[in-house]
Amino acid sequence: MKNDYSKNYFWKIKNPKTQKYKFYLRPNGKLVEVNEDVFKVCYNSYKKLMRDNIRDNQVKLMSLDSQVVDDITYLDVIADNKNMNIENKHKLSMILDEINRLNINDKELITNLLIQEKTERELAKQLHVSQSTIHKRKNNILKKLRKKLND
Repeated sequence: MKNDYSKNYFWKIKNPKTQKYKFYLRPNGKLVEVNEDVFKVCYNSYKKLMRDNIRDNQVKLMSLDSQVVDDITYLDVIADNKNMNIENKHKLSMILDEINRLNINDKELITNLLIQEKTERELAKQLHVSQSTIHKRKNNILKKLRKKLND
């Protein structure tokens, strides 16, 4: 089963009167009450995925069959460009590699903006920051990527 959780998928709400917690998951944007065991299994799965991602980033692993967005993989991006010459394929591979080396927050921002085609405004709202903050971060990341690719 695919783990497609995000941090705001899990809600643990304390009832001020009874001092007991109620547990919720948020599939498709709607809160659904679940028992504590279901909540813990899902939450622990999410935490394991995050730990694995951090570990993989530390050793700079990149799988060409990992998903970029929906069912599209890095391999699909490279393979679909049959008309590309060798030099452009190499540049694309280098760009994907450099994006993979970014820290997790920068990688998520670039992926959302460039691959999932979210607007800066949508992403700012999702991350609870201003649109100008997203714009500055994006430009700084792109500047870093250009510098590394031109070296």
